[in-house]
Amino acid sequence: MASRTATRAARALSSDTRLRRILQALAARSGGLSVHSVFTHVINFLTPDGRLVTFASGGLDDAPWTLRADLPDWAGFPVVAGESVRVTPSSVVLADGAVLLEGWRGAEPWEPSPLPAADDAGPPELLEALQDWIARHGVPGGMLAAVGANSFEAAVQARLGEASASLSEALIWYSKTGRADFLDPELLDRAILGLVGLGAGLTPSGDDHLCGVALVAARPGSRLSGVGGRLLAVLDAYPERTTDVSEATLREAAEGRARQSLLDLLAGLTAVVPGDVDPLEHLRPLLVQVLGIGRTSGTDILSGLLAGLRAEWALR
Repeated sequence: MASRTATRAARALSSDTRLRRILQALAARSGGLSVHSVFTHVINFLTPDGRLVTFASGGLDDAPWTLRADLPDWAGFPVVAGESVRVTPSSVVLADGAVLLEGWRGAEPWEPSPLPAADDAGPPELLEALQDWIARHGVPGGMLAAVGANSFEAAVQARLGEASASLSEALIWYSKTGRADFLDPELLDRAILGLVGLGAGLTPSGDDHLCGVALVAARPGSRLSGVGGRLLAVLDAYPERTTDVSEATLREAAEGRARQSLLDLLAGLTAVVPGDVDPLEHLRPLLVQVLGIGRTSGTDILSGLLAGLRAEWALR
């Protein structure tokens, strides 16, 4: 493993403005972050009050509570979970004095672009085209069932299918009535809970699916506007149900905050007009970019976007 002194410090490229404010506060009082988890392209940290924040490699897009750095990956940095780093007015420093990150104050500020208003659910041909694209190009193993899966994987995939169907039914019923206090007071909450934490990985497939649905519901004027609040209520009631990274992602999605590629894609999907011969023609680069998130996360998020748009269309 490379020594810390031999590793070139990363330089900040861009940063979520909310994370920048945290770094400013920590620098003012010589505070620090603790390393939560380390991966090839991201290092996750915990702030003193327990918020999860991320330093990402430059190849990833901007995202909530994330700072991007000018390096292809973090492989040359022997950072380990549990250690502390100190934030100074100009850098982030490891315990032995080696500089992990330089120039965070000079990072380009990033704010998630506003979600487009849900003036329309999109034409039916858009939903059909998106479903077909996911089926042809999506990565199996999560919401998209994999052929040849072992018995355990097949059982999880079957449960994902059942849970996502229950959510779609609950979305339409709940949104039509405007409340969940008739017949079954826990209809929507139960459907959400059935997906939270379901699946393998850092962000389980059920959570990724919910992320896509939550973003559709967060659009101004959405018929699904109550979904974000119910998702947050479930996460509050079951704090150990899923991973820290996944919970943080879901909470941001409920507020309409997500990776920039997802926001751009949702804006593009919303802009599709009836009669387009190929409604996804100009969105393929974005679809491919989203598909590259994680192993199956991109596919699972796309399935959630589709489920949310379908529910919106049915309600209109």
